[in-house]
Amino acid sequence: MKNKNIRFLLALLVCLIFSVGQRAAAQNDVANDRLRVIDERLRNLAVTVPGLNQKVQLSMSGASAQEFLRALAQSNNLNINIDPNLSFKVYTNFRNETALNVLLFVAKEYDLDINLIGSIMSITKVPSAKAVIVPRDIRVSYNATNDYLGFELNNDSLGMVARKISQLSQKNVVVPINLASKKVSGFIASAPFEVALDKMAYANELGDHQIAVSHEPCGALFPILVDEKCSEETTADKV
Repeated sequence: MKNKNIRFLLALLVCLIFSVGQRAAAQNDVANDRLRVIDERLRNLAVTVPGLNQKVQLSMSGASAQEFLRALAQSNNLNINIDPNLSFKVYTNFRNETALNVLLFVAKEYDLDINLIGSIMSITKVPSAKAVIVPRDIRVSYNATNDYLGFELNNDSLGMVARKISQLSQKNVVVPINLASKKVSGFIASAPFEVALDKMAYANELGDHQIAVSHEPCGALFPILVDEKCSEETTADKV
């Protein structure tokens, strides 16, 4: 049993390392593509801007990004627009290297992008990749044959649960705005629609509220939450 656990942990570790390696390789590919594009831009610009191919003599120790790039622009007669949000410090000593290669080095070292407008080089920070947020799967099932509802909820928002139930059952499940963000949990394998909703309400201490559920915008009320507007319209119709 112990050996099986060790083998399982080793297999899990190998999968994790492989996944991290793939992610790192993908990030490297993106960075290399960006640098190839910048290199092509600068080499095309160097045809009309000779300062890019001229040698650089620069020594910096803790200079700001703005100070370093301004010094490079002045020494080689370059038009450089610098993003004021760049905040890194430069500790370098460049001797007999072209300004083009210096710019490529800085772009790689500090994750910079260089865009061109005429002879003007605009240097900015590469935007950080935004994390992809995968929508949470609301685990709800519905059997239209017998009108049975099932769910497995774990700290899900009531509004999202109601939406999923509505989509599956084709019944309008209305949740008051002030309760839409309330987190609910619970498990029902399968139960009559009204019973399942009532159990969810009880398990999550929704009190005496009610929910409006029907095939129409206003209809029969099952005891979970209340849609006050719908309730008022229904009462008015009866009168």
